[in-house]
Amino acid sequence: MNERVCILIISGSSVAVKRIAKELRKGKLLHRLKWVKSAQNFFKVFQAYRPHIVLCDYGTPGFDIAETLKVMREKYPAVPLIIISNTAEESVIKMIDQGAADYLMQDGLNRLVPVLRHALEDKKNFFVEKQVEEKLRQSEEKFSKIFRLSPDSVMVSRIQDGVFIDVNQEFINRIGYTAKELIGHSSLAPDLKIWANTDDRQKVVEQLQATGEITGFETVFRCKSGVLFHGLISSRLVEINGQICMLSLIRDITDRKMFLEALSTSQKQYKLVFENMLNGFALHEMVLDNSGRPVDYIFLEANPAFERMLEVKKDEIIGRKVTEVLPGIQDDPVDWIGKYGAVAAGHGDLKFENYSSVLRKWFSVNAFSPRAGQFVTITEDITERKTAEGRIKENEKFLSAIIENIPNMIFVKDAKELRFLRFNKAGEKLFDRSREEMYGKNDFDFFPEEEARFFVEKDRIVLNTKQGVDIPEEVFRKKTGEERILHTKKMPILDDQNNPVYLLGISEDITDSKRIENELKDSEALFRSYFELPLHGIAVTSPEKGWMQINDQACLMLGYARDEILRMTWAEMTHPEDLAADLEQFERMLSGQIQQYKIDKRFIRKDGKVIWASLAVGCVRKPAGSVDYVISLLQDITERKNMENMLREAETRYRMLFELSPEGIVIIDPQTAKILDFNETAYLQLGYTREEFTALSIYDLEVVESPEETRLRIGKVLFEGRLDFETKQRCRDGEIKDISVTAQILNILGRSVYYCIWRDISERKKTEEEIAKRARELEIFYKASIGREERIIELKKEIEYLRKELNK
Repeated sequence: MNERVCILIISGSSVAVKRIAKELRKGKLLHRLKWVKSAQNFFKVFQAYRPHIVLCDYGTPGFDIAETLKVMREKYPAVPLIIISNTAEESVIKMIDQGAADYLMQDGLNRLVPVLRHALEDKKNFFVEKQVEEKLRQSEEKFSKIFRLSPDSVMVSRIQDGVFIDVNQEFINRIGYTAKELIGHSSLAPDLKIWANTDDRQKVVEQLQATGEITGFETVFRCKSGVLFHGLISSRLVEINGQICMLSLIRDITDRKMFLEALSTSQKQYKLVFENMLNGFALHEMVLDNSGRPVDYIFLEANPAFERMLEVKKDEIIGRKVTEVLPGIQDDPVDWIGKYGAVAAGHGDLKFENYSSVLRKWFSVNAFSPRAGQFVTITEDITERKTAEGRIKENEKFLSAIIENIPNMIFVKDAKELRFLRFNKAGEKLFDRSREEMYGKNDFDFFPEEEARFFVEKDRIVLNTKQGVDIPEEVFRKKTGEERILHTKKMPILDDQNNPVYLLGISEDITDSKRIENELKDSEALFRSYFELPLHGIAVTSPEKGWMQINDQACLMLGYARDEILRMTWAEMTHPEDLAADLEQFERMLSGQIQQYKIDKRFIRKDGKVIWASLAVGCVRKPAGSVDYVISLLQDITERKNMENMLREAETRYRMLFELSPEGIVIIDPQTAKILDFNETAYLQLGYTREEFTALSIYDLEVVESPEETRLRIGKVLFEGRLDFETKQRCRDGEIKDISVTAQILNILGRSVYYCIWRDISERKKTEEEIAKRARELEIFYKASIGREERIIELKKEIEYLRKELNK
């Protein structure tokens, strides 16, 4: 982290502040500290200091942390507050729910730097989320503006009943109803009847349901005043709040209809308009093949402008097919015949711009059908405009590609007010602002007055002298407050009268090159101090696997003196079974496929003892790309590996006992009653397969108890810890079995589960019933046989025997 972290500490104890500062230095976190002792000064200092993070001593006298959190959540939600306390009491932990980022114990300050880094990362993610939200808001705002400002009428209505969800102002103006009278009401309602012909709406709905959209469907709408108007409706299905709606755009074509009617009733007016139109006008008849597919069309009428565009005479084309007049047009990629065929078939009006390869011209065409099988085209020759546009776009694209991909910042200001007019990507990155934020503003909107004056003075020199200026070094403060050093060149852009109209600036960020020497020195010192710390084994090795440098901790781990290790390679000390895997990753790193890797492997110490080590391996490359040397971090994980082996063995023994138990064992989630785990006996004794049993809950099997009673029983077990009871369960084939249950609550991997042992006692129950029945029969026989001494004695013996069997 290169940027210094600004930290504001709230504490009444200077000792606590010193301990915090010590931990920050120990963790090598670049920082600046500010200390306040009381609530009165906190927000005043906060406003002036603008910290990245706040540390609060929970024991600070008279400081209401809850109120502070509330204010910060409202005004400064991105600044994390971390509590430091002597106790983990519930009131401290509760502060997390009220907005605190984290808390630390006074005796756990060794975690301070990791906790700060984590909080700063969360802060960074907070700003990213805000940017995403802003982009979403802008997107929704764009749609809203298009919807509201559309020159055509736009309405959104539910497809099932025609209820209006939303309408734009143009629709309100055209139809005559207010938004309140429309939204929430059906277009089919008796008091509205906006569709003059409800069958037309049904046709639109049917086509939308079939294809998802409809274009250029002509119908008639009724205004509030009762006046009818002709409209072309284009609709598309959209989903709004889970409801299928139709988004419809309605173009008023009443004027065009009136024009066509006037054209048919007034030949004189028609001729006047027809002959003097600047655009080409032509009437055509579509030619279809036997399958109804459009294959050609015939010229019926054309005006002089159309003759000029096609460079033909009217007498030469009227009554003839287009394929005769313009050979090869049927093969034109534009598919003129197909497009016009759709219009003539009543599929809606068409407006488009296309290039004709036959005529080698660009045309803008409006096509509509006055009657079935015919279509009219109003054509404008836009070849010159398209050629000019193409050249402009090509030049603009070429220039933009150069400007956008130059790594240096390029900006343009107007000469009069020195406001920013253009920025490239490098400029956005350097400013930490989008170009939209910059446009129309000047240096005083972004920089302190002294810096802004410096920039403006240089700008004025360039514009007044009409000569470029080279500024070898100038300090530039970013939005975050970070200072960068720029090498800037500024030059004027002059008009035809040699007057400056723009100022062009090119700035190169030379901060890194200015700091590189100091950074290299600091980096070397930092590496050396870290290298000597007894935290991890650290080694520098060559691409040939030889040891170049190694710290004391690594020597101690491997059991060798430093001079002994430096005469060996790490491959010699690696356990033979682990060498191949390590070499494979090492070679991938040397070849450039990866830059680093991690691996757990065994080393053989000098005394012959095998130890496990976790390695993090990375490389430093030469400018040409080959590996210069390799850095490895070693951590002894022998004890952890031994514990993992013991855990696996214990798990294996448990699983063996679990699966081989002659009684059904079932582990159940006490919250949902879902079966989490079970052995083979459990599902086989009820006649299920393992896959079927997995999908069940205890409610699916229980016969005696309702789900509520089952939950109460589970709650009783949760309270008492163990319970033995009998119940009945339903088998897959519907058979009911008697089950004896021993239930208890166990904690497995930190989770409380309902652990049950199920014993099938159906046969025992049947035996008990038979014995009880036989006993009752003998009791009856005994009473009926009083006086027969020998039989009585026998019966008494048998009854006694049965009673003993029954009481077992």
